[in-house]
Amino acid sequence: MIKNNKDYSIIKAWNTHTQSSNYWILAQSELARKENAPENAIYKREGVWRTLDQCTNKELVKRVKEYARLLRNDSTNIGQE
Repeated sequence: MIKNNKDYSIIKAWNTHTQSSNYWILAQSELARKENAPENAIYKREGVWRTLDQCTNKELVKRVKEYARLLRNDSTNIGQE
């Protein structure tokens, strides 16, 4: 089995913005890894992964992408202080 190295920071950024619980964010991230969802997935509904590309609010997309970038930077800097 091929290891899924996607970080799914978009899921965390989107669901933080929508004030989802930490449990929900972790569950969606783990499900995305397990199912090898698209890296820009934001949540799964009715058996289908929704992606950031499907969001029509361009300002929201911009904010989510920026927050996801910050999350990725934070995770790569852990232990480097």
